[in-house]
Amino acid sequence: MTLHHVTSSDEGLYKCNISGHGESASSWISVSEKTTTSDPPTTRAPPPATASIFIRLVCHLVVLGPYFISTLLLVSVPPEDHREGPACVEDYLILPRWAGIGR
Repeated sequence: MTLHHVTSSDEGLYKCNISGHGESASSWISVSEKTTTSDPPTTRAPPPATASIFIRLVCHLVVLGPYFISTLLLVSVPPEDHREGPACVEDYLILPRWAGIGR
């Protein structure tokens, strides 16, 4: 295990105390200098705010676009004229001759 930001004054005996389980035996912790051959890992910077807003806008358009388009289509189609009475279901079905229903 590697502990960062320690000095030689932190070297000594340490033990763990876990409530309900008791204390561990003491262990000697020594401090030594670690030589590094590479730069420490760097974290990736977050994307700029404009890219994040653009991505969110595209996601919303992809999700909500079809909903709005279908709603507009349903609202813009005029209802059928039912003054003559409801249409017969057989007018809309295409059934095989062996079914015995139809014209």
